[in-house]
Amino acid sequence: MIGWVFSGKSAAGNRILRAEVFQSGERTLKILKQSGEVEGREVIIMDTPGWFKFFPAGFNPPDLKSEILKAVSLCSYSPNVILLAVPLDTSFTDEQRRVTEDNMRFLGQRVWRHVIVLFTFGDALGNKTIEQHIESEGQPLRWLIEKCGRRYHVLDNWSNADNQVTELLEKMEEMVAGNSSFYLSETDDPQPEEDRSEETNQNKDEDTAKEITEQLMIEWDRRNWKEFKGSSSMITRVTFSKGEQRSEGSEGEEEEIKHQHEDNQFLELESEDDAGSDTLNKMRRLLEREWSRREAVMELFYKRVYGGE
Repeated sequence: MIGWVFSGKSAAGNRILRAEVFQSGERTLKILKQSGEVEGREVIIMDTPGWFKFFPAGFNPPDLKSEILKAVSLCSYSPNVILLAVPLDTSFTDEQRRVTEDNMRFLGQRVWRHVIVLFTFGDALGNKTIEQHIESEGQPLRWLIEKCGRRYHVLDNWSNADNQVTELLEKMEEMVAGNSSFYLSETDDPQPEEDRSEETNQNKDEDTAKEITEQLMIEWDRRNWKEFKGSSSMITRVTFSKGEQRSEGSEGEEEEIKHQHEDNQFLELESEDDAGSDTLNKMRRLLEREWSRREAVMELFYKRVYGGE
């Protein structure tokens, strides 16, 4: 199972195995392997770390790629399916199309023959059908569906409807019957040789952005969702000082963000010090959007688990 952070992968894994074996509501750091018998079938699920929803693949944690490759290698000697989690509670824009394609690129072009789009948070559809949703979302989501050979399935994260899991397993078996197992070889790497002439100009901004990303991961881990059990406002403080690593007590820009469910909008930074590098400013905006998405999903999870909704 692959997808961006807080896309519902772990909850979907629990639904498929019909057991609480994956930890929902927390970021997956390493691949987690769980198995069980489902309707007479031995099912093995690998839950992998998620990539950022808004950041380009180059700004993911350094071990994300190796963890996904490890999961692929562990499954290479048996029929396998790659479930790409796409949550239905948020739009799949052209930005998400680019990020998804960017993060799938290291697996090679053959990977798409083994992918089923798994729409999570299926209850967000309401009275719409999944086909109506795909059509209304526009070209980016239609591109993804076509890329995966029009293989997709809807799974409600909070329902216990067994027929959804049964139908998913049938789709997986049908796909496996027409494919050999997916594995990576040395010839699968599609990465072209980089243009070294541009590296010097880009290194400084990229290093700064990666430092910010590293600080995001530190802060993300520190602010475990359990700290918010008693909070109804779900307010998080994100602090940056341009050119420096963030810290709780650092001087510089500090902004309190009350996170919204509308994670597609850019949140404006009320700072007079926005005249720095374009890359740094862009990363700061993307970072706030990642936090906004995180808090929206965590609030939903909190209400479902502890609020009895």
